[in-house]
Amino acid sequence: QIEGHDGATLVSEGIDANYMDMINYSVFGLIKLEFGE
Repeated sequence: QIEGHDGATLVSEGIDANYMDMINYSVFGLIKLEFGE
């Protein structure tokens, strides 16, 4: 059960990857809200 989402399987990269995922997801969401309509 070492399937990390986005292929981030290393623990050392996992934290940074999750952080970047949250930031990217937030930015993507904001952009979609701004220009989605």
